Amino acid sequence: MALAREKRGSSVLSHLQQVTAERLGPLVELFVLDRMYDRTLPALAAMPRSAAVNLLYDVVTGAQDPGGLYFGDSSVKLGAALTIRDPRQEDPVSWVQFCRRAQEAAEFAGLPKALTQGMIGALRELETNIHEHSGQARDGVVAFRGTPAEFEFVIADSGIGVLAGLRSAPRYASLSDAGTALQTALTNGQSRLLDDDPGRGYGFNELFVNLANLNGELRFRSDDHALTIDGSGPTLPQARLAQKARLQGFVISVVCSLGAPGRLH
Repeated sequence: MALAREKRGSSVLSHLQQVTAERLGPLVELFVLDRMYDRTLPALAAMPRSAAVNLLYDVVTGAQDPGGLYFGDSSVKLGAALTIRDPRQEDPVSWVQFCRRAQEAAEFAGLPKALTQGMIGALRELETNIHEHSGQARDGVVAFRGTPAEFEFVIADSGIGVLAGLRSAPRYASLSDAGTALQTALTNGQSRLLDDDPGRGYGFNELFVNLANLNGELRFRSDDHALTIDGSGPTLPQARLAQKARLQGFVISVVCSLGAPGRLH
């Protein structure tokens, strides 16, 4: 669908009625792809929509409060918000509430409290990255989904992308491949801000540390590449790169779950 959008201009979102996507990651990625061409997302205006699609549509288009919208029943807990806060100021109530609800969704998925706190810490760190690196911070999207089987969160923006972000620093000026840029950005100690602050470059470390004892599925998407990692205790050496249709910005999708009942996988 993404390639069809790139080559023929047909709306990706208009195909959602033929696609069953329970997870938020694919939906957010489709939203970002369509938003590259038309920020009003007209393809969704008159079509039947699931709770997750409704939630994302209302947040992304500003139809309802962009500071946070939520849905929950006995089987799923959903939330989505735009990254409209100012990280230089004290966290607004809406952002504090969003993080609290995301933690509740992680606990609903069965993750122990200490792990849920770590995962929400990673979510907060990655949301801050949008403000520091994207160049277009206020329309980033943060979303979460909790079920009795797994917890998922997604961070996405429509900014300059990982390759352009790294190339803005002289030490990475020779980078020319988006896949290499993704691998570099995820490596400890690598950051376009290293020249100003040698302690930078560990923004993804908290994420990998907290997934060490979980089944995890991670997808990082920017420009014309996607990097995926999955399995028990996912780590960067497990990563697989693939070329994709171009996407403006950066999308991070994280899904995690417990292993056998009574213990971590």
